[in-house]
Amino acid sequence: MPRAGNNAVSATGMGLPTSAMTAIEADGMGNVLVGGTSGNIFAYNKAKDTWYPYAPGTYWNMRSITFNTADSRYYIAAYDTVGAKAGIFYTDIAPLVAGDSIYAYYNYSTAVANETVITGALGGETTFSLANTPVIDATVYKDNAGTWTMLIEITDYTLDLPTGIITMNAPLVAGDSIYVYYNYSTAVANETVIFEATGGETELPALANIPLIDATVYMDHAGIWTMLVVSTDYTLDLPTGIITMTTPLDGGSNVYFGTLPISIPNLRSIDWNPALNYGLAVGDGVYKIKGLSGSFETTVIQPPTIGYTFYDVAWDTDGWNEAAIVGQNITLARGVYWRYYDTNPMLIEGWVDAASPSSYLCGSIKPPSSPKIVFIPTGTGGIVANIETSDESTRITANAVMPKLWWIGFNDTLLGSQMDTQVDVDADHIFSFQYNYTLGWDLCAFEIQAWYDNGVDGTGGSAYPAVPDDSTRNLAFTILCDSTGATSVFYPAPDLEVTTAPATPVLHWANPVDLSGAQDHYRFYIPVWFGNQLRMADYGGVGANGPDYSSNPTVALNDVDSWDFSVRVFDTTSGGFNISYGEFGIKETISIAVTGNPTGNAPPGSNDNVMGPVSTIVYSANNDYYVDVEIPDLHMNGDILIANPIPATSVSVQNLHTNATGNSDIAARTFFIGPAAPLLVWGTVGVPIAPDGNGTISAGPLETNFNSGTVYTELEWLVNVPGATAEGVYWGTIHITIYT
Repeated sequence: MPRAGNNAVSATGMGLPTSAMTAIEADGMGNVLVGGTSGNIFAYNKAKDTWYPYAPGTYWNMRSITFNTADSRYYIAAYDTVGAKAGIFYTDIAPLVAGDSIYAYYNYSTAVANETVITGALGGETTFSLANTPVIDATVYKDNAGTWTMLIEITDYTLDLPTGIITMNAPLVAGDSIYVYYNYSTAVANETVIFEATGGETELPALANIPLIDATVYMDHAGIWTMLVVSTDYTLDLPTGIITMTTPLDGGSNVYFGTLPISIPNLRSIDWNPALNYGLAVGDGVYKIKGLSGSFETTVIQPPTIGYTFYDVAWDTDGWNEAAIVGQNITLARGVYWRYYDTNPMLIEGWVDAASPSSYLCGSIKPPSSPKIVFIPTGTGGIVANIETSDESTRITANAVMPKLWWIGFNDTLLGSQMDTQVDVDADHIFSFQYNYTLGWDLCAFEIQAWYDNGVDGTGGSAYPAVPDDSTRNLAFTILCDSTGATSVFYPAPDLEVTTAPATPVLHWANPVDLSGAQDHYRFYIPVWFGNQLRMADYGGVGANGPDYSSNPTVALNDVDSWDFSVRVFDTTSGGFNISYGEFGIKETISIAVTGNPTGNAPPGSNDNVMGPVSTIVYSANNDYYVDVEIPDLHMNGDILIANPIPATSVSVQNLHTNATGNSDIAARTFFIGPAAPLLVWGTVGVPIAPDGNGTISAGPLETNFNSGTVYTELEWLVNVPGATAEGVYWGTIHITIYT
């Protein structure tokens, strides 16, 4: 065997083949793992000066080995010659050997609940001692006559942790009691964790007392005591008291196979990054390999691509951000070197060999010593790349992202759907929707806009009024809501016709990967109440059809004579948004009330006798309407069986409203043409009055409780009393009707 140098270890006679070894790696402490073809893996334990064989299967060829100082494991890139697929082997955290004993000296925390320090103080007491020391932390309460107060350290008292002495800043008063909840430290000397191990133990029995505060661990083997170093020799979980050994590979260790996705057909090299705790593996593609639970979490950096192959990867151990990957552009038959950065995880072409054919089979990064360089040996010499002359570790990113709106709804208070349905006014309803946002659900706000389409569908351009004003207060509204559920009616304001209340946000789906909650799905339920004069919409009398909602207004707003609405979810900073549309209808609602019983005294044969008071009418309508008035003949004492009434034709009436002219049949004094023969108070024959666009109570056109203090109609009455009318009281019922 050729001389390898001073202090070289020979494998001859140790069962280690001297050929077909294809990969080797050391752990930094003189321990070595080698692998080769036909399933050969051997570990050299420097402390025992011994080689240990492992046989994971003769059909495996070991291609590359890397050691991860973060978890003290070797990772092996291998190829299954039978299954024609890639695999990753990993070593366990090597266990104890037979005869090892582990002992621990440690302190653990003991809790004391509600220790009574003093009860029923006489007054004047200032100093007390806890029963157990040294104290780790404490909470102190004072009780007087059933009133409990948590005292504040420094402000109310001081506590000396080693002695457990509490000193009050102000003396107690009579009747005070002091109680303390605290943790104190208890020492344990030389607890035997495991005595004379049989060999192979890795995770040791938990310490008898937890939670731990600190510990010192010793190993005894054949009378030789060694204080173990945490992280180097073992790990210790303080809450559970579990010690896990991290000694090098030996005869009690094992090698395990971790599955990879079948989409990774071939691996040739692997190198681990202990600072970031993941490896890069290359072959037909380039892969990020992370995690260890029987299978690996893999991320594809470069999928297998026709025309390219990758042979080796090496991390820059200074900073652990950059890696060099070498291989070949098969199409050009040229060697290629690529750069990879953890902060810019993609392949960046660093160098293409000018010679063809050429291929780069291996490479390595030399740490900085003016300068930091990549070595790539070739058949004609090699390539030396100064990687400090350029930096490609950062990227400019434009994140084209907007909130996602999954669905929208319009509901009753039991969340039954009211989409494409006529609903009642003077009633509660709910707008609803579900959304998520990859940048954070709480970065969004919401806008609901609704408008009467005035007989125009989405194809015809139905849209929210560009500049809503007071003439559209019953025809459109906007509700704003933030991520906390706070709502407001933005238009109309003041909100006489539409009111809202705080929304109810509900977490619908929690993202199992992103535990921050930023990408969770939320549902919002926004209440709304409609006033009586919100415009009626009946789908033109033919009923609704089409989809309930769509992001395309020409699809969703397919019905005429409906209320159209949109739900917009938007990022309050960037303005990025998503929007969907839907429709609903509103039922007709009309009402009327009258006050005043006009009365007058007139002798038989007199004319134009004014009666008072006037009839005062208030009414509301959300659709085109008429208001009419009629009376019967006026009979003595209202008894229709008594003959010779004052005929209805002797009674005249006038609408005194300033807008009556042109809008009423009785803008001037007008006689009834007979009993039960109505006259139009508002509207003219064939021409109804359109409801106003604002307010909740109308008084003819252009007058509502929003724009006028006069929201009523007055009717003045006059009567002619025929001659020879018998003396008496004549009366009949005034019948005033609103209809559409």
